[in-house]
Amino acid sequence: MASREADEKLLRRALSLTGRWGSGGLRGLRTLFAQHGQAALFDSWVGRGANELTTAAVIGTVLGERLSLLARATGHSADVLAEELAVLLPRIIDDLSPDGVLPPQRPGRFGDLGGVSALIPHT
Repeated sequence: MASREADEKLLRRALSLTGRWGSGGLRGLRTLFAQHGQAALFDSWVGRGANELTTAAVIGTVLGERLSLLARATGHSADVLAEELAVLLPRIIDDLSPDGVLPPQRPGRFGDLGGVSALIPHT
């Protein structure tokens, strides 16, 4: 999945699962990372310093069954999705937190992740 359209579709599907990340949105996702010992990794994407790289294995561990749900919803393998999300999540979370803090939760279907498709690079 290398096209902008494919990336947008993947992210829309992933974001539809935010309600399953506890409180939803970025805070819910951060909680999920923390529950799997990856709070510092997630926080590097929010902070003003360099973003730590992640791997498909870490994404798979953190998302667990959510990744399988996403795979079924998109028709792609969980392995491919984990690889894509390992690249996309750090950049998107960094872009959504330019001041080094999580943005306030906003109402709406995707909460504080609402405008994420505009952040996907053209390929």
